[in-house]
Amino acid sequence: MIYTLSNLIIYLTQTAGTIFNFNQKYWFFPLIRILYISLFIFTLISFIYFINKTTISIKENDFLKLYIIIPVLLTFTKIIFPLFYYLNTDILIGLINTVSLDLITLILGSLIIIKILFQR
Repeated sequence: MIYTLSNLIIYLTQTAGTIFNFNQKYWFFPLIRILYISLFIFTLISFIYFINKTTISIKENDFLKLYIIIPVLLTFTKIIFPLFYYLNTDILIGLINTVSLDLITLILGSLIIIKILFQR
């Protein structure tokens, strides 16, 4: 829910920037980058907080400890472009040309779910 809300806030901000011609201002794109980084880090922190707050069984707790890598990778793929704007872009280009982080996230998530479902 918070992940969807973060995407919606960024989409509405970018749409409002286009409609009201804010994208011509010098402060607009740094604002979008800061929104990306802060909203998705907040999403990850709230996910971890709500996981630790609830009372769950030991098997569910073990699954969530293993599955936490998927939200971390999703958050990383969302903030990598705004973050690397302020860092070295050569590293980002090399990373994008060699590895698809979305594909790795999908494969890892699927393997974790299959492992948990067929574990006895």
